[in-house]
Amino acid sequence: MFRPIRIKVVLRFSWNGLINVRTTPQSRRGNISWRTIMGKEQYDDIKKIYLDMATVIEKFPDSLKEHVFQGLLKAYAGHQIVAKDDDVKQTTKNKGNHARKETNPRNPKKSSETYKIDRDLLLNNNGKGDSFKEFYQKKKPSTNAEFNTVAIYYLTKIMNLTNVSYNQIYTCYKEISKKTPEAFKQSFTDTKNKQGYIDISDDGVLSLSLRGENFVEHDLPTEKKKK
Repeated sequence: MFRPIRIKVVLRFSWNGLINVRTTPQSRRGNISWRTIMGKEQYDDIKKIYLDMATVIEKFPDSLKEHVFQGLLKAYAGHQIVAKDDDVKQTTKNKGNHARKETNPRNPKKSSETYKIDRDLLLNNNGKGDSFKEFYQKKKPSTNAEFNTVAIYYLTKIMNLTNVSYNQIYTCYKEISKKTPEAFKQSFTDTKNKQGYIDISDDGVLSLSLRGENFVEHDLPTEKKKK
């Protein structure tokens, strides 16, 4: 079995040096320049290249041999560099494509939020006053923030509930067949932070702020206000 060894390659970069290449096995110790021969197959390939060069150079006059040798040597070295550059560019391109696929998926994951209808929530108010659907038709909220506020108002002020949950508001959406926001929970955070109509406790209990109460009682429906 061929065993790679470390050798010192002595090569004069001249036409004469091409013919007289001397390799000398060296110790691994010492502060000298080293080259590693990777295998017999690679060595044979390199040897063939130099022999081919020699065949070509022999056809030229002695005065041109050195010049031809240097040209062939540069051409061979340049070919190797270009090949390596192409490999690097292709590898970089592949990595870039892979990164774009990861950061810009065509099918992004849908929201993992799940809510369910509260079957115990009687939105007809047991016949005591307006049902939620009737109250909704009177107030006519047009945005998700307005709807969230109206729903919380109805549950806390008309039905006298104290611990309003996301599931109960979700039930209100379903009661009137209104499309729920894709970022359902975030819509309540926006209603709180942007409009200031509601409050949210640390454990997720929804309540009405004074501003939200005034909004529902005095500013809705907006059509009436415009008149």
